[in-house]
Amino acid sequence: MHPPPFQISEQEAASSLSETQAPSAPTPTGGGNEADEITPEISSLAAGLQYNPLKIFEYVHNFIEFEPYYGSKKGAHLTLLEGSGNDFDQASLLVALLRASGKNPTYKYGACDFSYYVMTLWTGLSATPFSHMSDQQFTDSYVGLAATPNNRKLAAGIEFFQRSGYSISDPYLSGGELIFSIPQVWVELSVGGITRQMLPALKPHYDFAGIGIASATGYSRSQILADAAGTVSSSPDSVTSLNYTNISSRLGNYSQALRTYLRNNRDELDVDLVTGSRRIRMSIYQDFSEIDPVDVWTACPWQAVQT
Repeated sequence: MHPPPFQISEQEAASSLSETQAPSAPTPTGGGNEADEITPEISSLAAGLQYNPLKIFEYVHNFIEFEPYYGSKKGAHLTLLEGSGNDFDQASLLVALLRASGKNPTYKYGACDFSYYVMTLWTGLSATPFSHMSDQQFTDSYVGLAATPNNRKLAAGIEFFQRSGYSISDPYLSGGELIFSIPQVWVELSVGGITRQMLPALKPHYDFAGIGIASATGYSRSQILADAAGTVSSSPDSVTSLNYTNISSRLGNYSQALRTYLRNNRDELDVDLVTGSRRIRMSIYQDFSEIDPVDVWTACPWQAVQT
């Protein structure tokens, strides 16, 4: 269930307002390992989330950004402090919070199938990769690949995950859509007789284009080049005698114009919304039974994984 960003339901708001006192602290689940150590910060967060596995999953999903690297590197504590991590480390944070809440989560590992479309929403990959390359340039760069749209996506997907240390097995087409199989770590949890597979690292994003800083500042390429002046030399390629006074004055004017624009028009915006950014599309669930990533997002072999 994926509502618009930053929106919570009336039921969620009412529930949060009515919960003025946290339930008694349960006995943390024993076992675990260094990656999911229950630190004081994690214990405090679990208490703030009412020791509720639904709220815990929502927190990790909605507020911990995905980073593409392979393996367990940060652990639960550093993932919480930095607000980011890959699937291994987000799973460790989820496990630590659940263990602090007296639950018995289990790690799971397996190859999950992601469509290229899902990867654009999840990782920020371009929907039209290598669009700056002509067909000939693409073929020259990726010998043996014709410059078809799917081959451009294939090259982009492989580059993205292999640079991050992930292995990719046998990309294939399904209904014309390019699919990648990528190893993932997730968490299995049973609550009230309901078992759910929880993959908090997989999350869609919204893209915000920003305000158009060039327009807001009145930026002009020809004007700033004229301000810079200077002498161009081709041997070696260089520019000398730049007019730093004019450049500084022009940049100051741009800064003032931007401040004035924001003050008069969009003073409520965060910096990343001014410049443009990607933000997690928050998911709000009404019941633990709704949590399960086996949907339009991905298909993981839940019955053929290693604990």
